[in-house]
Amino acid sequence: GIGIPEAFLPHLFLPWKRATNAAPFQGTGLGLYITRKLVEALGGTLSVKSHPQTGTRFTVLLPGDK
Repeated sequence: GIGIPEAFLPHLFLPWKRATNAAPFQGTGLGLYITRKLVEALGGTLSVKSHPQTGTRFTVLLPGDK
């Protein structure tokens, strides 16, 4: 993937926010916000590690996961 710029990571899970390098792609900036809210409602966590021009990895941990 294109990865996410490090400076944008603190804003990643806010509503209506999109990284500057995501401009060529369609989206509203709500998907990750909604996903995090749902995961947290289930008692879990959502984390991210990203490297520009390399890719991004999202990790979801839910209660009962090992």
